[in-house]
Amino acid sequence: MLAMPEMNRIRKLREKKGLSIAEISRETGYNWRTVKKYADGDISVQPTIKRKKGMMEEEGYGQIIDDWLEEDAKLPRKQRRTNKTMFEALCRDHGFQGSYRTVCAYVQKRRPQLKLEKEQRYERLEHPPGEAQVDFGKMTVVTKEDVRDFVEKYFLDTPERPKSLDRSTFLEGGMQPWLNIILP
Repeated sequence: MLAMPEMNRIRKLREKKGLSIAEISRETGYNWRTVKKYADGDISVQPTIKRKKGMMEEEGYGQIIDDWLEEDAKLPRKQRRTNKTMFEALCRDHGFQGSYRTVCAYVQKRRPQLKLEKEQRYERLEHPPGEAQVDFGKMTVVTKEDVRDFVEKYFLDTPERPKSLDRSTFLEGGMQPWLNIILP
């Protein structure tokens, strides 16, 4: 198989300069069958798939760190694990034999990847005008006194701002304590 620059050169000679297969063969020094294959054929280059290798992937330490990074993403910044604490926990709890630098390199590589994967997991729900989505939910409420209350709510999500919304329907149904209306 030819290198990519050579393939492109053969295609350029055929398409841009309009040379025949025999002329391209003479100019490049390749067999006419090879030239025909790359000049006229639809040769798609297969991307090489790099296999993960190394201690982090092969021995499962990478998955442990991935789990920790996922957990830490939900915590406030000051409460997250540092690379050093991850390294120490791996050595202490999981018998990790690698270096601190290995852990740092893995974390530096995986943090942006995990963030991108998380963003791609969610799909925006949309529904046509005139329809609404209704759901029950539980949420934690923090008040001025820093007391956390566990509250159940009733959510009504509409695709567009309603011109009139009759709250009596919800009052009659006994839903007032749970009613939250999400308007765009």
